[in-house]
Amino acid sequence: MHKLIILDEADSMTESAQQALRMVMTEFSNTTRFALACNDSAKLIEPIQSRCAIVRFTKLTDPEMLKRLKDVSDFEKFQTSPDGFQALIFTAEGDMRYALNNMQATAAGFDNIN
Repeated sequence: MHKLIILDEADSMTESAQQALRMVMTEFSNTTRFALACNDSAKLIEPIQSRCAIVRFTKLTDPEMLKRLKDVSDFEKFQTSPDGFQALIFTAEGDMRYALNNMQATAAGFDNIN
């Protein structure tokens, strides 16, 4: 059974950190699988890119984002308004992770996402 390591924002690592990651990936390739999430795969060093299958995702549409944001806000019992959802969608520009982070931060700082 393989281990799975998920590394988010891998493209923000320094080049020396990426070199260290490359050595770890090589050393443990028989027992471990690595999933690297990043916004710009071109910022990863070539030795890491060559070890990866790159999967690109398109930005989400506004209706797709609205549905998921409503699901999350209902589950978390956030007080929301249509204007609040539209602001989250507008600022996220199709990035669901960004929208969810903004929603969480707004909910933590204020009683209402409006």
